[in-house]
Amino acid sequence: MNRYRLVVLLYIVGILVLGGFEVALAQGVIPASAGTIYACYVDHHNAGETSGQLRVVSDPTKCRANERLLNWSQGPSGSVFVRWGNETAPPGTSLVYNGFAFNSHHTHHGGSTTLCLASAESGDPLGHNGDLLYSAQTASSNLPPGILSSKKLKCAVVFAGGPTVLMWGSSRAPEGWDVAYAGYAMSGHFTFSNPAERICVDSADFDGSVSSSSSESIYFGTRLHSTSGLDAYQPGTAVPCAVLVKQ
Repeated sequence: MNRYRLVVLLYIVGILVLGGFEVALAQGVIPASAGTIYACYVDHHNAGETSGQLRVVSDPTKCRANERLLNWSQGPSGSVFVRWGNETAPPGTSLVYNGFAFNSHHTHHGGSTTLCLASAESGDPLGHNGDLLYSAQTASSNLPPGILSSKKLKCAVVFAGGPTVLMWGSSRAPEGWDVAYAGYAMSGHFTFSNPAERICVDSADFDGSVSSSSSESIYFGTRLHSTSGLDAYQPGTAVPCAVLVKQ
């Protein structure tokens, strides 16, 4: 932000707090849909006007001949989440990029974070004595409803216009929230050496278009196994999940 714009913003603060200047709000949406705020600033005054007067307007074409148009943005808002099991953005959101899920081999002891790896660019050559990634796939059995067996896991990195929350244990949105997508928790088998990160895989719109017969990075359904007397939880069941977007 340059010095001139900073001075103008300080003027605005004075207007709102001290009421020393008149702000005329024209009819329309302020800020605009893109988050931009427009104002007309008196750069050289005519008779009856005071230099430095400011008018906030909804239409940037409404500034007079002796006024300078100013604009500033409230800044970007929203959040990013990963949709596992599908390569598209849910309705009301926008796609950043898509690809396939990768993690360590289930017999290795490397990193455990599941990555959504874009496929548009090839990396530089690197020796195999390091962190090794393998394409992830669903197991051949012990899968939640809606998840197909022996399929490569597609993914999408998605931008939502509001805050997002990954909810475990339910696929129903609380009041004031919308479900971007719903599914079930999945991870590696409990006997695997690699403690794969649990992810929420879309079950309603699971994309199983790419089959796999390998056994490298395998994901099973997550089972609620022991609840230690907590009556609200039911042992022996799949764990539902959902990504929520604030309304």
